Amino acid sequence: RKRQQTELKEKIKEKKKELVELLEQLRKMKEDEAGDCPRVDATENRPQADEDAPQMAATAQTLSYVLNGKAGKFTKDLRVVTLGDLEEGLLHLDEDKQNSKAEATRKKTNLKPVNCGATSCWVPAGAAVIGKKDLTKLNQKAEIVKKLDSFFSSNQSAFSPQALRILTMFGLSNMGGSDEGMEMLIAGVLKALCHDIGFKVDSKKLGKVVP
Repeated sequence: RKRQQTELKEKIKEKKKELVELLEQLRKMKEDEAGDCPRVDATENRPQADEDAPQMAATAQTLSYVLNGKAGKFTKDLRVVTLGDLEEGLLHLDEDKQNSKAEATRKKTNLKPVNCGATSCWVPAGAAVIGKKDLTKLNQKAEIVKKLDSFFSSNQSAFSPQALRILTMFGLSNMGGSDEGMEMLIAGVLKALCHDIGFKVDSKKLGKVVP
């Protein structure tokens, strides 16, 4: 029995030896194959690969923004923008706006997006955007209202000489009528006109401006 065990151990040793020799042959075969295809170090060609890769061209763009209620603007490559860039691009404020009260007001002011033509922008929630052409028309109409208010605020007739001549020409159709009647007619026309345009004028002011 001991003899059989000894023979079995010898056979196992032979098989292990054959297995080691086989593994060694496989290793040499892999080395030979690797020798036919030289190994390339990826780190050596990395700079060249980066150069060959398509690069995004650095393009300067203009950024207009609002940061804590302050307007800012700068032009640079916007692929990377830092908080320092935003703070550096803030526009200068007037001296009377450079205080803690104004700063607190800016921070708590809510903004809303508004479209102005093909452009959109941020404005305070209590404000509106209007085109320059429309603003000019509004200013012209406001000037007319100011003149009308000034006309009825006078302590005596504010009609110009040209306007008085116009009234006189139309008054010729009232031949034989009294001057008092003509005055009431003028006052009635002015009162009706002010009523329809929504301009409030009391009878006392109306009596002063009638010639």
